[in-house]
Amino acid sequence: MQKIKRTLEQNPIYLILSQPGVYLRTLLLKTIVIGIFTLITGIIVKLLHYDSYTIPATMHSLMGIVIGLLLVFRTNTAYDRWWDGRKIISNLSTHIGLISARMGVIEYSQRTIRLYDINVTDGLREAINEFLTTLNQYLTEGNDNEACLAFHLSQKNTIEKAFIELEHIGNQEHTAAISASLNKLLEYSNSLERIKNTPIPLSYVLHIKMSIFIYLITLPFGMFHDLGLWATPLVMLVYYIIAGVEIISNEIENPFANDPNDLPTSELFATIQETFNNNNK
Repeated sequence: MQKIKRTLEQNPIYLILSQPGVYLRTLLLKTIVIGIFTLITGIIVKLLHYDSYTIPATMHSLMGIVIGLLLVFRTNTAYDRWWDGRKIISNLSTHIGLISARMGVIEYSQRTIRLYDINVTDGLREAINEFLTTLNQYLTEGNDNEACLAFHLSQKNTIEKAFIELEHIGNQEHTAAISASLNKLLEYSNSLERIKNTPIPLSYVLHIKMSIFIYLITLPFGMFHDLGLWATPLVMLVYYIIAGVEIISNEIENPFANDPNDLPTSELFATIQETFNNNNK
């Protein structure tokens, strides 16, 4: 049964029917609108006998090459942010694991020398859990400048609290390693905030959108002469391909928004925290 379920989930038709958000409903709606616009324009052109006037095919060929290059850069920029976010969360998980291992060794040492003070790391564990919870909430919910300021202050205070708890532990060998990992946690936190709050330059985005708009708005006039109203499905296909890349880039440039195409941020952080807490029980 599980094998059948996995096979279904890998089927693109199943994805389209079960998770319409993955298939970009906005794109499908806009493609239909473009098709209606092209059809109406074609009917008007035919009725007014303007179908003998056409735009040279070389114009759209050259524009297509330029737009293709722009979309390559646009997609790479957006995907780099998505992949960078995933790598940083993975590195964050690694350092949480290292801290967890060191804390386990400290607790084992406490048992070995029969101090029975195995709760010496509780304050540190609490600070790290607070750090992870705040980071997850900000990535998935925080938006304005006030939230950003509160986030940075909270993270700074939490790391400060963790360093204070380290002073109480007193095991120099292990606390030095934990201290280095805490430094990395703050660095990764700031890197994730950078990805979230650094938008793609507006002039760059507008230029690509206007280029696509001009290309698609003039494309029917280059096809009506040869194809007549059959140009409509072809224009819809071209729009679906070109605009789809732009819409996907818009969706993944902020990889923490919990949309179908974004990183499963909350699930990743839940796994990190669950592993961290279970390792220290």
